[in-house]
Amino acid sequence: MPREYDDPFEASALAAATHLALSRWRETPDVPLETHCFEAVRKCFCACIADIEDAVEGRLSGTHAAVVALVLAHAREAVAAGELRRTATWDRIDEASSESFPASDPPGWIAGRPD
Repeated sequence: MPREYDDPFEASALAAATHLALSRWRETPDVPLETHCFEAVRKCFCACIADIEDAVEGRLSGTHAAVVALVLAHAREAVAAGELRRTATWDRIDEASSESFPASDPPGWIAGRPD
């Protein structure tokens, strides 16, 4: 999760929101992908991107809308690339993997020893 008073937009939050939206879309395919993306942005990004700007503007802020559109674009690319199949069997292993993201991803530096 991004730090509250630092740059609120992080690539890891974008990846997490995309993954979460796709996971939820797979679980509840009757709900539009756009709805899942909107909810995933609220969960994966700090309040300064969603709630605070929305409250200040009195509506969905431009920043919030742009981030939702970006997550939706990434999700649609993943679906188009065949990375997610709505008809695939969802089992306990898939669920555990989804719930652990991104904690299950090892840091890039663990593959070798520093020189």
